[in-house]
Amino acid sequence: MSQGIKNKCIEMFYEFCNELEKNQIDYVLLGNVNGYPETIDSDVGFMVSEADFCKLELLFSKKNALRRARLLQVLRYEISATYYVFGMQFGMELACIALDACYDYRTDGQLWLKNKKVLHNKVKNSDGLWVPCIKDNFKYYLIKRLAKSSFDVAHLEYFQLLFESNESVCRLALKELFSVELSLNVEKAIQIGNLNWFQSNIRVLQVDACNHNHMESKMDAWGSKVKNMQRKWSRAFNPTGLVIAVLGPDGSGKSTIIDFVMDSIRDAFRKTQYYHLRPHFGKVNAGTSVANPHAQSPRSFFFGVLKLILFTLDYWFGWLRFIWPKKMSSTLIVFDRYYHDMLVDSYRYRLPNSFRLTSVFELFIPKPDIWLVLTAPAQVLVERKGEVSLSIATEQVKKYEALPRNLENAYLIDTNVEIEKTCEQVLSVLLSKLERNALRQIKE
Repeated sequence: MSQGIKNKCIEMFYEFCNELEKNQIDYVLLGNVNGYPETIDSDVGFMVSEADFCKLELLFSKKNALRRARLLQVLRYEISATYYVFGMQFGMELACIALDACYDYRTDGQLWLKNKKVLHNKVKNSDGLWVPCIKDNFKYYLIKRLAKSSFDVAHLEYFQLLFESNESVCRLALKELFSVELSLNVEKAIQIGNLNWFQSNIRVLQVDACNHNHMESKMDAWGSKVKNMQRKWSRAFNPTGLVIAVLGPDGSGKSTIIDFVMDSIRDAFRKTQYYHLRPHFGKVNAGTSVANPHAQSPRSFFFGVLKLILFTLDYWFGWLRFIWPKKMSSTLIVFDRYYHDMLVDSYRYRLPNSFRLTSVFELFIPKPDIWLVLTAPAQVLVERKGEVSLSIATEQVKKYEALPRNLENAYLIDTNVEIEKTCEQVLSVLLSKLERNALRQIKE
């Protein structure tokens, strides 16, 4: 991370705190905030009251809510929690800050900490930031690690630091979370720094903590489960992932742009996924590029039809089985080429000459959320690749440049300029799309 990007992240953090205080929103920062804001390793978790939680979407959806930062992601991952991502463009770089808001702390719908108690017992740390008391923060941090099934050295060191601060309240927190025998074992593992014990007993700790959790009555717990099911159902129809298709002739710089896209905006998503041309029925690492594809002879009409049928089945199976579920889980999905490349360059895919069925089958192919169509002068493409003649390259450029007119959310990207300018244009286009999606999530 460059110093410029780091400074932007620090600026956004202070703007976030200022906005909450300006709007009289009582809050605490959750987890390990040592080193904030100069060092923020992950998202900024914070808790507010239920009434103030309802105000956050309106507050964060306002233009310039954090000055020049843009709202890029809104992910309702619990009935009492929403994950917001803000981004600020800095040339071809993106500074991001993820804000993990909740009013009650839950994991998979199960209640662990109530906001009234946590906010009532909050304290200011040495950096002047509002944080939970040691007991509440210890419980939060431990439950979060169990929910993620992840313990490492840094986590264990933070538990030790909390124990050193107030051993008695940490011991009390353990007794509230686990059985007597297990709480003693957890304390011992923390004191001696036994990371292997935690990693080996994660499942035991998870089950025991759930069995000893009585924060909600059975009736309230069932109500929470129903609300959680409704939330998941809503996400199925309003997925927070994004599907990008990058098209363009050989030599247009697709590989460079795809690498840039997957690296520059990955912080706005939970995961990333790459596909070459089509889903390949879920096969991993399938669909590598073919060397000099234009040198091969076209297939017959019959085998051309079979190929289109295969592609159509693959796209639909892939979307139903893989793409849509990944979109629901907030995944950035990038296609290197797509079906529509065959509309431009039939020779590459060995389709018969003047094969009109390609445009007919195109009507039944599921579409990405956004298209990036790369282009450059034909002479430049030939100089970069040299696999096709100037006349063929000229025809391809003409067809690719015409594609965006017939596609929704398609953008023509000129790659015959400095790479920094191309990346800056791509990033600007993607941020605008992400911002529109985030605001739509709030309205729905």
